[in-house]
Amino acid sequence: MSREKTADSSLYAFGPYKLSEIVATMGEEAATGFKCGFGQTRSWRVPPNWSSTDWREELCALAIMSAWQAIKDFAPSRGIPLGGFVCYRVKAQALTRYRQEWRYFLRNTPTDTEIIETLAGADPAAQVDCAKFDPLDQSLKQLSQRERWLLDQIFWQHRTESAIAAELHVSQQAISKRKRAALLHLRALL
Repeated sequence: MSREKTADSSLYAFGPYKLSEIVATMGEEAATGFKCGFGQTRSWRVPPNWSSTDWREELCALAIMSAWQAIKDFAPSRGIPLGGFVCYRVKAQALTRYRQEWRYFLRNTPTDTEIIETLAGADPAAQVDCAKFDPLDQSLKQLSQRERWLLDQIFWQHRTESAIAAELHVSQQAISKRKRAALLHLRALL
């Protein structure tokens, strides 16, 4: 499907057809529903693994397909107006695709830990200069045992505040306050 900008910059062309021509063939009520559903998707943030242009084209093609499917599946006996039915189906299909793309991005994006491990393992001959961490190490030793344990659990053991709270039989908010206090104490020592 080739995509070109038409004279009206808000419309797309698919092959020899302009979006306005495709929408016009749907009928007035269905076209209104299409414009409503597709118009609302335009304000959504573009998923990071897509270019803005390609994502808009994908949504437009998806909206056209779902609008035609909605027209085909429409049953007047249900008491739902055609425009509303088309609008709902276009938004639902676009939202499903939007969620799929964000799930894909989040699933395939390396975490900070993976990036650090990759960088650390990139050159085994490279030596880390521990001297630059001495002030932090000295400051950590000056914290209370309770503060050190909490920071160790959160930052080195990668435990969640909720898990720690469950272990200590306190609320997550209490752990959050303790962590904040420990970090403030650590900052003062640095």
